[in-house]
Formats: sequence, C-alpha cells, structure tokens
Amino acid sequence: MFSMEPFYIRLLFIYLLLEPAYEYIQAKHRMYMKYKFFLFFSVSSAIFRTGISLLLVHFMEDKLMGRVLGYVVPVSCMYFIIYCHIIIKGKTIKWEYCKYALSISIPLIPHMLSAIILSSSDRIMITKYCGGEQTALYSLAYTVASIVILIHASINKAWTPWFFDELNSRSYDTIKKYANYYIDVFLFFITGIMLISPELLLILGGKPYYEACYVIPPVMGASACQFVYTLYVNIETYHKKTGMISTGTVMAALLNIVLNLIFIPAYGYVAAAYTTFAGYMALAAFHFIIVRKNLKMSFIYNNGTLFAKLGFFTGLQFICTLLYHTVYIRYICVFLYLAIFIVFCLKNRKTILKVCHKNLF
Repeated sequence: MFSMEPFYIRLLFIYLLLEPAYEYIQAKHRMYMKYKFFLFFSVSSAIFRTGISLLLVHFMEDKLMGRVLGYVVPVSCMYFIIYCHIIIKGKTIKWEYCKYALSISIPLIPHMLSAIILSSSDRIMITKYCGGEQTALYSLAYTVASIVILIHASINKAWTPWFFDELNSRSYDTIKKYANYYIDVFLFFITGIMLISPELLLILGGKPYYEACYVIPPVMGASACQFVYTLYVNIETYHKKTGMISTGTVMAALLNIVLNLIFIPAYGYVAAAYTTFAGYMALAAFHFIIVRKNLKMSFIYNNGTLFAKLGFFTGLQFICTLLYHTVYIRYICVFLYLAIFIVFCLKNRKTILKVCHKNLF
C-alpha cells in the first residue's frame, strides 16, 4: 500500500519508537528556558547524520539505502541514549500524570490529522485534476513556504512557555506589547520571502519552476493566518480547551476540500494556494470567536491592530503578485526592504546583541 520495501517500514517504526524520547526531553528543557541543549544537540546531530549519509551514499551501491541509514541510524542511537536516561531518571510511572496528559492530548488527535489534510489534500487533488507536472510546480512552491512554517513552529515553541508564565502572572500589558513586536517581525520576514520568491524557485528548481512563484503569496498569507490563529490557540491550550482546537481544524480541513473540488478543476493548481489561504483565514476567525465568546479572553491581544496588520499583509501579497511582472520595480522594493532591515538592526543593535548573548551564552 505504501509502495515501500518492508525493511524501510521496519526502520521507520524503530525511528518512530525512539524519537518521542527527544521530544519529551526537549519539552522539559523548553519549559525551563534551557535552549543551549537544543542548540548543541541539533547542530551536532545535523553534522553527524549528514556526514555519515555522505559517506554511505559514496560507498554503498544502493544510494537510497545509504541515505536512509545515514539519517535514521545515528539519530536513533542518540534517541535511544536519551530514552534510557529518561527511564533511569524517572524510575517509576506516575499514572496521575499520564491521565492528566491524555485528557489534554487525546482531543488533539483529530486536530493533528485534520492539519495534515489541510496541508496535503491540495496536492492530492491537483494530481487528480491537473496531473503530476502541476503537482511538482505546486510542491516546490509550497516547499519554499514550508521554510516559513518551520521557523514559525520553532519560534512558537520558545514563545509558548514565556506566554504561559506571563498569562499565569496576569501580565496582560506585557503580553500585548510583545505580541505586537512578535507579529511585526514575522510579517516583515515573510514579506521578504515573497519579494524574492522567484529567485528562490530558480535556485531550488530552475527556470521550468519559475511560474510557480504565483503560488507563494497566498501560501504566505496562509502562514500569516496560521500565525494569528496560533496566538489564540495558545490561550485555549492554557485553559485545557483542546477539543475546541480540534473542532476548528476539522472544519477548516473540510472547507479546504470543498473549495478545492470547486476551484482546482476550474482554475488550476494556483487556485489550491488560495483555498489553503481561505481555510487558514477561517481557522483564525474561528479561534478568535472561541476566545472571545467562550473563554472571554479576547482582551489578551490588541485584536483590532492584529487583524488590521493581517489585512494589510493580505494587500501586500496581491501587490507582490503584480510585482512578479515588473522585475526592476520589484528589485527596487527588495533594496528598500533591505535598507529598512539594516536601519532597524543598527538602531536596535544593543538590544539584539543583548538578546543573542543571553540566549546563546
């Protein structure tokens, strides 16, 4: 069914059995704001597995086997050591903790499954209605956008423990202040990605993939909506209302499928990016309503400012789409973007250096 050899399936299950050990110890260190361990482990494991992969690919006849073994075996060994450390350190299982964790986590399973559908159903439906070539174009463009999604996920892991602490201390003014900075930095970053997306596609895929640049602005818009809805989801998570999170994601996934059925056959693969954008926009609106109506906690953020910035960014994504037709004007915008970035860094260099030194050293 998976079109994979049994050996790879077994290797996959070994990896999936051991990998949560790293996730658990990562969560523990993250909650205590200890990020040096992650930095060391991430960098060292990346270097280690890349080096072994290169060696195995060079010396083994089966290059795929060499690549898979080079990635899975080194990290699985590291995960096994962490696994043993947790077992030795833990000594006993506290069932009350398990019960508490499961009561929060089980309702999130539909959320995770629906999130996969929301992010991948478009490619399946493009293949069905438009063919594999169009799917390849869309997939590469989505890969560029996934860089932003990955960075957002990483930043949110650092933001969440701080947010929970401030929420517990009722430091609402502090949350409002830094939430504004948080979204400003994120939107500024993804605006830069949109401006240079044609060049990114040329580097990653070459000239045949250039036309896929029109997919990136709406997918960036979806990333911005995902960023906003995560801010509200964090409030729901804090109050243990995980069932509401799943409800919203299931509804958004269904909406995305219906819109794909309508618009992909009519307008092609680019329409899938806009349906994804619509799905995440609906998700952001849904979670805002839940936080406002059910939890009565909408005062945590400056909601008007938040959605105004999201609306402004939506306008920017349409402007970027038009700029792809005028190379010289777009390059002027890139130059202005870099100038603003450099001025900001110079103006706030002391704060930036202080934050970097505090977190890295």
